[in-house]
Amino acid sequence: MDAGCSGHAVPEPAECALMEPWAGARVLLLRGEGGREWLADRWREAGATVQAWSVYTRHCPVPDVHDRQLLQTWMQEQPPPLWLLSSSEAVAHWQHVVGADLPPLPALATHPRIAATARAAGLPVTEVAPQVGAVAEAWRRHVAHLQVPRGAP
Repeated sequence: MDAGCSGHAVPEPAECALMEPWAGARVLLLRGEGGREWLADRWREAGATVQAWSVYTRHCPVPDVHDRQLLQTWMQEQPPPLWLLSSSEAVAHWQHVVGADLPPLPALATHPRIAATARAAGLPVTEVAPQVGAVAEAWRRHVAHLQVPRGAP
């Protein structure tokens, strides 16, 4: 078991941050433009004064010919790749890059909102906690499922 913040077994930095005493603290939150308020709200609820500052922007990539060919090859692989989706924006960008009709490739989503966006795009989605161990276990289950011969129980 990994020991994190103050010896607690907590794998996520945001969870560690929330375990500390924040009443009266000043927090500068560096994030992407348009980032959600979830973490800032948790700190505020704990009594901190939070200033959020956008330090990068998110935008849809513009793949070149090589990138498009590589993406097409990946999407046609057998067994199909397992996609890890960690933002709803990623789903929209993926649709923009490959076209509105995404191939129904299996995906993991790290939040119910992301899963809902992916399902609306036609992807078969498994929700998974946004933690390394949970993602790794979901990937292992996916690989094990692919190794079961067709027609087997």
